[in-house]
Amino acid sequence: MSEVVKDIDNYKARPLLRVLIPKENSDEKRPLGIPTIIDRAIQAIYTLAIDPVVECQSDERSHGFRRFRSCDTAISNIRHVLQNKSSDEYYILDADIAKCFDSISHAAILRLAIVPNKHPIKE
Repeated sequence: MSEVVKDIDNYKARPLLRVLIPKENSDEKRPLGIPTIIDRAIQAIYTLAIDPVVECQSDERSHGFRRFRSCDTAISNIRHVLQNKSSDEYYILDADIAKCFDSISHAAILRLAIVPNKHPIKE
């Protein structure tokens, strides 16, 4: 049964529902974790609070995993930079970041988080 989160300091995330999804053109399956509705709501609240600040502090030419950014906006920015007379001052990095998220330090992300109460993010 659903519970209401009354004290965010004592919030405890529920275990994810694990579903194995078959990979295309392979016999392998990848795990998909599905959070509860309460946990998803807490995530959404924190995203709504943090996202505007992160967007203001981020590099304006960064496009990876950013809201309202697409391949079209990246291509448009690249074209603008290359047509600019001072384009020799810039680098364009195209990187395959497959599995890089497996090695990101969660402790470092929490240290850099800009919210006063980090407990729900830890959960």
